Parts: sequence; C-alpha cells; structure tokens
Amino acid sequence: MIQHLDAERAGRWARAAVSNATRTYPNAPQALLRGPGDLRPPDEVHPAFHGSFDWHSAVHTHWSLVRLLRLFPDLDGGDDAREVLSDHLTAEALGAELRHLEEFPSFERPYGWAWAVELAAEVARWDDADTVVDGSAVADFGDSFAQRLFDHLPRLTFPVRSGTHSNTAFAMLLALDHGREVGHEDLEARVVATARRWYLRDRDAPVDYEPSGEDFLSPVLTEAHLLAEVLSPDDFDVWFEGFLPGSAQVIASNLREPIEPVDVSGRLSHLRGLTLSRAWNWRAIAGALPARDERRVAALDAADRHLADGLDHVLTGDYAGDHWLVTFGLLAVTGL
Repeated sequence: MIQHLDAERAGRWARAAVSNATRTYPNAPQALLRGPGDLRPPDEVHPAFHGSFDWHSAVHTHWSLVRLLRLFPDLDGGDDAREVLSDHLTAEALGAELRHLEEFPSFERPYGWAWAVELAAEVARWDDADTVVDGSAVADFGDSFAQRLFDHLPRLTFPVRSGTHSNTAFAMLLALDHGREVGHEDLEARVVATARRWYLRDRDAPVDYEPSGEDFLSPVLTEAHLLAEVLSPDDFDVWFEGFLPGSAQVIASNLREPIEPVDVSGRLSHLRGLTLSRAWNWRAIAGALPARDERRVAALDAADRHLADGLDHVLTGDYAGDHWLVTFGLLAVTGL
C-alpha cells in the first residue's frame, strides 16, 4: 500500500503534523480538576504532548512524524519535523509526562496509552532515532505505559466494543505491535490470551448496528483485525467464517462501502477516520485469509473502496479533522 504515499503527499502530511504538534490552542484537556492549582496551561502540564487539540492526538501526531521520516528520510519539511521531535521527545519532557501519569493513573486509558506504546515502537524501528530524539527516554516512556496496559487487561471482565477511544481491541492491536517490536514477550502473550478469552467465541457479528454516529473505528472489523493477528491462519479462517458468515458472497453494504457523512464538523469528523481505519482493517483481514479465497477478494475490494475515498479527506482545512486524520491516513496506507 505504500505506493499510495508518494513524497509529495508525505510532505503535505508532515507539514500538517508539524503545525498540529506545535499548535497549543484550541485545546481539550482530559483533566480531573482537584482545585484551582490544577488549572494550568497545556504546555506547562504536557511539555511533550500539548498540541493537536488533545493529548492522545498529540502523541499519535508525533508517531506520524516519526513514521514519515522513517519512510522518507529526505522528506520535504523534514527539518521542521525533526526539530519538533527533538524539542518534544526529551528526557525532561517525557519525564514530566510520566509524573503526570503517576498523579492521574487512569489518564487517557486505554487509547492514549496505546498510542504511547506505539510511538515507542515506531521510534525503536527508526534507524535515525538517536540522532533526533532521546531514544532511551522514549523507550522508558513506552515501557511505563506498556506495564500499565499489562496490569490493566486482567482487571477487565469484558471488552469495550465501542467505535471510539474506549475500544479495547484497537488498544490491544497497538499493544501487540509494541510487544513484538521491542521484545516485550509478556505483554504480547497477555494480549493474545485476552483476545482469545474475549472474542474467540463470537459469532454472527451484529453488522447492522454499524456505524454509530461518531465512530472512527468499526467494532466488528477492529475485532476481526485483532483476531487475524493473534490466531494461526487456519484458526482465523474458521473463526472469520463464523464471525462474518457468507462474506465470500456478500459483505453488508454498510461495511463494504465508505461512509458519506452529511456533516463533518466537531466529533462528526470521526466518520472520516472510520473510512480510513476500515481500509486498514480490511487490508489486514484480507492478508490473513487464504490466497485466492473469495473472502480475501471481497475484503481487498472493500479496502480499496475505503482507501480511494478516505485519502481525499485526510486534509480538508477543518481543524476538527485535520488535527488527527494524518495518523489514520498513515494506518490506511502503511499499517502498523
């Protein structure tokens, strides 16, 4: 899918990400206020991740910059991207972020946590990381969130099957990637075991219930994507046929076709992200199905439909979507 990301598009996305990462306001802090002393400017509370409207978007915007620089070392606007990363991903700034987490232990759980570990995984993949950021500090930052995810999963009796930030399957996909990339075998094993415990008996996915009005994730496809990562090809083949029976013949139109929202202001911009995340999901699902399988063909067709539509709406000039959609564009064309 990398052919959909040429140098020109990568440069535009990088310039948008730089602008977002350094734009403190407007800002939507996910804050518990215990008194007037907790009312502080975002860049004081979060020296690393104060831009991009909210903390989790700031974290994955930095992931986007690392991903773009890793794929395009001569990126147009690359010097600005490196400067942002160098200024923000320091031991001092990341240490302040971890101290805030110690003070507010459930802050941004699980979505922000998942992007924190995925940022660390991407830095670990980047050969030039230590020339730009404090790689050791980023690794420690990721390890702290990874441990919290490891400890949190057994406390959940049930998964959260929403189409927004609380979706546990999405968080587990990013945690799984982190565990595999940095060699955190215990986290990987816990994600695999938890996914099997929660989802392995699921049958006849309720596709008619999708999407909800503010979804940027498909609960059905995100779950299937996770199972594609944790099951053997043979086991996934069997599970997927029970989960979406008959998908070789027909995929429900509300999963096959991109969403065409009437309004994309505010949180309704999530529906633009839904198109992109579905493209990513469908591509991963197809990759786990047998070659020449009719279900694989149908999944690839759905992925292509979503990608063709989604790439046209990554940057629109409306900050409601522009502050976060670059990341989902990158997921759609490059995966994790």
